[in-house]
Amino acid sequence: MMVAVFFSILQNDTTYFGALVGRVANRIAHARFSINGTVYKLIPNDGNNTLHGFPGDLDVFVTYKIDYDYVFSVSMRAVPRNKPTPVNLAQHTYWNLGGHDGGTILKHSVQIFASHFTPVDKNLIPTGKIAPVEGTPYDFRKPMTAGSRIDHLPGGYDINYVLDSPTDVQGVRKVAIVEDRESGRVLELWANQPGVQFYTGNLLKDEKGKGGHHYKQHDGLCLETQDFPDAVNHPNFPREFDITNDYLKRRAIALIHPLFVEGSELFDVQGRRVATLYDVSSPQELELVRSDDKQADNVVIIFSGEWQVITAENTVAAFHGCKRTVLAVSTASSEAQVFLEALEQGLDGVVLKVEEIGEILKLKDYFDRRNEAGNLLALTKATVTRVEVVGMGDRVCVDLCSLMRPGEGLLVGSFARGLFLVHSECLESNYIASRPFRVNAGPVHAYVAVPGGKTCYLSELQAGKEVVVVDQSGLQRTATVGRVKIESRPLILVEAKENSGHETYSIFLQNAETVGLVCPYEADETTKTAIPVTSLKVGDDVMLRMQGGGRHTGIEIQEFILEK
Repeated sequence: MMVAVFFSILQNDTTYFGALVGRVANRIAHARFSINGTVYKLIPNDGNNTLHGFPGDLDVFVTYKIDYDYVFSVSMRAVPRNKPTPVNLAQHTYWNLGGHDGGTILKHSVQIFASHFTPVDKNLIPTGKIAPVEGTPYDFRKPMTAGSRIDHLPGGYDINYVLDSPTDVQGVRKVAIVEDRESGRVLELWANQPGVQFYTGNLLKDEKGKGGHHYKQHDGLCLETQDFPDAVNHPNFPREFDITNDYLKRRAIALIHPLFVEGSELFDVQGRRVATLYDVSSPQELELVRSDDKQADNVVIIFSGEWQVITAENTVAAFHGCKRTVLAVSTASSEAQVFLEALEQGLDGVVLKVEEIGEILKLKDYFDRRNEAGNLLALTKATVTRVEVVGMGDRVCVDLCSLMRPGEGLLVGSFARGLFLVHSECLESNYIASRPFRVNAGPVHAYVAVPGGKTCYLSELQAGKEVVVVDQSGLQRTATVGRVKIESRPLILVEAKENSGHETYSIFLQNAETVGLVCPYEADETTKTAIPVTSLKVGDDVMLRMQGGGRHTGIEIQEFILEK
């Protein structure tokens, strides 16, 4: 299965699928630059700027190579014939480790070995500054999913990173590691350029590619190793000018790591054992595996007994504090979930051995929900514009199988495009005991956020379904519904507007002191966590989740929709 996104035939297109872009990759501000005092004007093709676009003639030699070690390398050599010229060639490959038809790359884990980046203006032109990634959505020094903070950026990632990993004896440095946990594929990227442009396919719009598959936004990511963008106009950036008879050599290497099973052992492409398989049918055999420290550091256990839960808990306990990586072979997605959640900690992973693809998809959905936990949802501050007591309605109390802390609640609203953060009943009062498992969420018609970026109606919730619990900062986790109560109660209408927009968002809630909306987070500890709807007034600020409004069975779709 291919992991690079491309066209099956050569054709001209502005998506640059698999293209070698240049003579200067990325953008040149104002479509002009100077060399040795001579100003050169270019043809603008990206607003007032030039994209991927020079004096003199240039010979370019490019070699593409795939060898038996699953290494894909690109070597570039550029030689100017008669005049000095800027050269910044880049390989514009789109990667999707799930395959060319694998869908979005937002679940791909990405690590970029760079502690700084080059900020850009609204036209994506570098400002000339070199800024630290720390504390920004651009920080990928530790592995993060590509989509974990993408909502904080307009459209997605399209930014140059300043690489700072050391070079090896071949003069190349480690640039990035990308992993797709669903397929198990891992990509390592090495290059000798000083920068890499990380791009998340923001402008892909139903592009037809291999096998007739249509690529949509974020269906591929690019890691374009290069010199710094617009370096010709920023003296503080590293810049490459080639004079006659001189030449530029650039190299990028992509590594893909497969595994092979032989008998009871797993090997990598170099023939090194990376894991050992064990058959376990009793606690005594499990103890033998734990004490066998002469084998590989990675252990894959095949359990032949009928028990699942106790077996999983015994395995977690047996290997607690052990440095070895332990995985269990599971024959169903439900069994895999038991191994991954035993004693809260779970095993390090599972090997799914099934015949039905449906089991794989179920486990994929489970991992999607787990990966969402801990990621930040983009919440925005909205100002209340209307508070009005209305008539009776059937309101829904959602009781969860887990407890909520102050600042946590559910995302609920009359419109899917704007969901309010409704606080749980975890706060103490003089008149009623706290119920930290409950959210008095609103009437039956309202939307509520559920895992996978979806919504459902409150009336559709029932025991066993899952919802998304969110706190003031946007940190999310998944929780299971234990009970839903629908009762007739008096309602209050709340409307609010996001400060930078003109759209109005609304929610109906029970008119009671125990029902409240979460306030924006403030460092001042005296600031309230939530405002009861009975005290809510015009001008108060509450937390809102803005997203696409078009929905089909809870799934966001692109369509015209008017709600009021």
